[in-house]
Amino acid sequence: MAVRDFYDIDHAVRKGGLRPDAIDLVKQVKQKLAVPGNEPVDISGERLSALSKQLEPQLRSVLREQDFAEFDLERAFKIVVHMAEAVR
Repeated sequence: MAVRDFYDIDHAVRKGGLRPDAIDLVKQVKQKLAVPGNEPVDISGERLSALSKQLEPQLRSVLREQDFAEFDLERAFKIVVHMAEAVR
């Protein structure tokens, strides 16, 4: 997952009503991860550190300033961690 994917998930939860614990969503994520070649989601501290280094060069340039300012990578990462734990 790229930093933009984390932004999209965070935005969908905050503004679009996405529920990361919804049974249907968890089921779909499990199915996607079960496809050969798809690796488990990396929720390590090293991954969070790598994503934080992508914020300026890869995310700021594609978002409006307000959207970038509202984004919280740690909040988004926690959402993904919660989802990853749900699909185990």
